[in-house]
Amino acid sequence: MIAKKVSISLISVLFFISAGFSKSSFTVAFDYENNKPTKIILNGLIDRTVYLGVSLYSAEVKDPIADGYHLVKEIKPGPKDSFNITISLTEPDLENYRYSYELAFWGKKILAKDCKIKDCYWCKTRGYHLDELIFYKTGYFNTILSK
Repeated sequence: MIAKKVSISLISVLFFISAGFSKSSFTVAFDYENNKPTKIILNGLIDRTVYLGVSLYSAEVKDPIADGYHLVKEIKPGPKDSFNITISLTEPDLENYRYSYELAFWGKKILAKDCKIKDCYWCKTRGYHLDELIFYKTGYFNTILSK
């Protein structure tokens, strides 16, 4: 069977947010090979530093926090306020986490010393949590299991 590479653009959103963002846009696309997701590709325009949170889950997830794979990336505006991020899903650690996903852009990173949330899980485990949700997308990867 010939390996197929497909790029699927799932969402392209233009935001006009009055809370600090004059104009922001985000495009989210997924690359597939042999019916398995291999990359998440995000690009767009931002006018200040934001934080990307990506959570990946297996089909057997019972507790999204404990059973998920969580990644945070700081994104700074590049030339002409653009950004382009590619997240590889082909690492051996991620083989079991290609069933569903959550993607979020956040406006602030709150350090544990400044956290006002009682018993904040993220501050206890990572030393910070993210705040000021700008964009959120969740879904299932389109996969076809072949025999």
